[in-house]
Amino acid sequence: MSPVAAVLSSKDAEHILEFVLVPIHDRRHADWHSYELHMMNPQSGARWSLVSGEQRILFLDKVYDPEVPAICAGLKRAIEGGEPFTFTPVDERDFHLDITADSDGLCVRLQFDFRPAPSEFGWPDGVVVSKADADQFVESLEAAFRQLETSTA
Repeated sequence: MSPVAAVLSSKDAEHILEFVLVPIHDRRHADWHSYELHMMNPQSGARWSLVSGEQRILFLDKVYDPEVPAICAGLKRAIEGGEPFTFTPVDERDFHLDITADSDGLCVRLQFDFRPAPSEFGWPDGVVVSKADADQFVESLEAAFRQLETSTA
């Protein structure tokens, strides 16, 4: 099974976020998915990423308190009712995601703890995304999660 991704773009199309779910084939980690986060600036082509390495594996719980569905549920509450949402992975707290209502949609802030991204990528300071784009991101992330669950079951 290959990694599967969901993509979110800022309303002004100056910032892109790619959330990639990666299967873990090691049976010792059967209760987890791995992931990658990529912040991209389409104007400059610059990219800032949080990825697993030899000494550090990024984990999201998929069994006891499934984190991808929790992210999707929090985003839905923000989209539908303007409810603020904050998320940090339970394992190593490698990133912080904060979502608040904005008059033009949602303000999404994302920062990596291990390798903080500079402000030029927008997400650390917060970018505005449309509710429609956020809803499409949720649908894509849910589909990616289901696809990974089906293939690793």
